[in-house]
Amino acid sequence: MGDIQLEKFLDKDGNIDLMKLKKNKEKKFLLQTFKSLLIEDDISLNYYIFDVIRNSDNYLECRELYDAFIRNLGSFLKSINVKKSLKVAYFYNYLLDNGYLSINKNNIYKNYRSDTDSYNMEILGSRVISGVSVCRHNASMLTDLLNVMGYSACNVSVRGCDSLIYELIPSLLKLQPLYFDHLVTGIIDKDGKYLFDSTCEYNVATFQNKRAKKLGIAPNSIAFYLNDSGIGYRIDMKTDKDVENFNYRYEKEEERFKDADFKKISSSTLEDLYSFTCNKGKKRVKELEDFYMEHEEKLQRIAQLERKLFPCSNFGIRTWKIK
Repeated sequence: MGDIQLEKFLDKDGNIDLMKLKKNKEKKFLLQTFKSLLIEDDISLNYYIFDVIRNSDNYLECRELYDAFIRNLGSFLKSINVKKSLKVAYFYNYLLDNGYLSINKNNIYKNYRSDTDSYNMEILGSRVISGVSVCRHNASMLTDLLNVMGYSACNVSVRGCDSLIYELIPSLLKLQPLYFDHLVTGIIDKDGKYLFDSTCEYNVATFQNKRAKKLGIAPNSIAFYLNDSGIGYRIDMKTDKDVENFNYRYEKEEERFKDADFKKISSSTLEDLYSFTCNKGKKRVKELEDFYMEHEEKLQRIAQLERKLFPCSNFGIRTWKIK
């Protein structure tokens, strides 16, 4: 793609000029999948916009603050003895659900109609800090956290479906299953690999032969794993073009994930993980509140910068200014 000359897209005040972007003759869509992500005058997000973002002072500051927060969070978890990868994943879910990762002490699942949401993989997790996020943000922050703590993890793009419907109404299997696009975290350790879905709360997905057989799913035909909430995931890592982009920072981990074997986890182990998480959270309330207060000002700044970089709205976005 070559080097991008930032000044080509700036107005006299140093802000991005959308009309200059619109007139750029070398438009390249970032991804076919994201054609619907539009900004003013139906300008599609493209590679050039991302390079402009990456070279802006706003982005560099946001990236630095976000990375520092994730490092501090990892150090904090180690200090309270939350160390093993699945324990980290479970406790991350606890922090997410109880508002310790957001400026409004809340977490709302919401996707805006008009969203210039980065798909800029280096700081995708920063949207969580605003208190409003979806699967791609939740999974990305967990992936960032695990890697900074020394564990191997990557984002995994999956096709999900509500498998409970097909169990309750088997005749529906004659129809094409209704899948939805979803992003989860793939965790690799010495025992194998796991899928962890932080959006569906405390869910580790492993292949369950009996349930899969009832659904008519052969283990060797497609990669299909079921979690305890009844959500099924179909993994198409080798054919899904989204995956590579969602692992901009973790290409090596993605390769390790592809080659590893899935590990079966017993129900008792999952129950122990959940009990550990709840008990730890209750016992460490003061430390959690102190950590939050210590980082609150920086979290506010990250959220402010993220909104500038990737504005979102239920209405059309009319302005977009970054420096």
